[in-house]
Amino acid sequence: MRDTNTGTVTCARCGTVLGNYMTGDYYKLIRIKYCPACKTQVRREYKRFWDSQHRQANKELNKEMREQIRLLKEENERLRAERFGTDTQMSSQRFKGL
Repeated sequence: MRDTNTGTVTCARCGTVLGNYMTGDYYKLIRIKYCPACKTQVRREYKRFWDSQHRQANKELNKEMREQIRLLKEENERLRAERFGTDTQMSSQRFKGL
C-alpha cells in the first residue's frame, strides 16, 4: 500500500514498512506489493489456486474426451453392423489388416 502524503510503501498483507519512494528508490518500490515473507506465502497460495484450477479444467476436458471416444466407438460399431451385418467380430478382423 502506498501513502502518497509521506511516500511510504507498506506490505499489503502485514503492514510492514517496505521503504519510502521519495528518498530515491521510487522505481523499485512502485512495483513491490508484499514484504519478502508475505511474498512467498502469497505465491504459494496463488500457485495452489492455479494448480487446482488447472486440475479441474483437465478433469473436465478428460471427461469430455472420454465421452467423445465412447460415442465414436458406439458409432463405429453401429456402422460396422450396418455394413457387414451382425457379425461385427469378422468386420473387426477385416479392418485390422488395413
